[in-house]
Amino acid sequence: MLKVSLRQISYFVAAAETGSIAEAARLANVAQPSVSWAILKMEELLDLELFVRQHARGVSLTAAGHRLLPQARGLLHMAEEFEAVARVQGQ
Repeated sequence: MLKVSLRQISYFVAAAETGSIAEAARLANVAQPSVSWAILKMEELLDLELFVRQHARGVSLTAAGHRLLPQARGLLHMAEEFEAVARVQGQ
């Protein structure tokens, strides 16, 4: 069973692309602590540090974060395709 959610993955990608937990939260229209907590829990589940947190300067990816980012983007793309196919099937 999956331990990491698509929501956590989407927050990870948004934070990686913006370099900011606050900006990722703004884009997702959720509170900043929600994004921080989700990413922290994802790191705990994976037993990996994905970001280096720099107070007042945002976040930057660790080597592990850089390696996982393409797969995370791919998973989100596949989820979007899944939903698109499901919508067509429902018509």
